[in-house]
Amino acid sequence: MKVTLVYNNDNDKNYLTLSNTNGFFINYLNMNSLHGRKEGIKILNYWSAKKLPFIEVRDDEDKVVKVFYSELGNSVNQFIKWLQNDSKN
Repeated sequence: MKVTLVYNNDNDKNYLTLSNTNGFFINYLNMNSLHGRKEGIKILNYWSAKKLPFIEVRDDEDKVVKVFYSELGNSVNQFIKWLQNDSKN
């Protein structure tokens, strides 16, 4: 699975890096860099997201499995909880 994290705070990236994300390829898009901003805006606009961090999870066939919005709380925390619950099932 492929996870894309769009962020502007290094603490969010570090928190996700330290969590147990075995089996996931993580693509980090820093909105403070030129390349990250260009790619990040494409993703955020597609989902009409405004707040960061934002996480998009895709399967091996490049289909969207789940997205995590920061409008509902910190998306990194939501993703980690989803990983923990999903691995138990």
